[in-house]
Amino acid sequence: MYTLLERRKTNPGTIEDTAKRAAEEFFPALQASDGFVGFSVVNDEAQGEHVVIMVWNTKEQSEAFLSTQGEWLKVPDAMGQELLHANRGETLIDLQPTS
Repeated sequence: MYTLLERRKTNPGTIEDTAKRAAEEFFPALQASDGFVGFSVVNDEAQGEHVVIMVWNTKEQSEAFLSTQGEWLKVPDAMGQELLHANRGETLIDLQPTS
């Protein structure tokens, strides 16, 4: 698997609008993308930041999707959810619950 992590500054004044716009414009394309595994946002309210986690089966599938989303990827920054740091790489450990 291949994982992308983005740490972003949270703008409380626009976070709901950013999430609504993502639900309308970004999430449907993400969910339909080849190799998409999962998406999460973790809020660190104490730090005023949040972490976006996107997972695909392969690096190539991630890159193919992200190459089509150039305009959307500017939206969070424009809405005050400033990108602070990004990491991308092969997932080293993926622990699942036992059955």
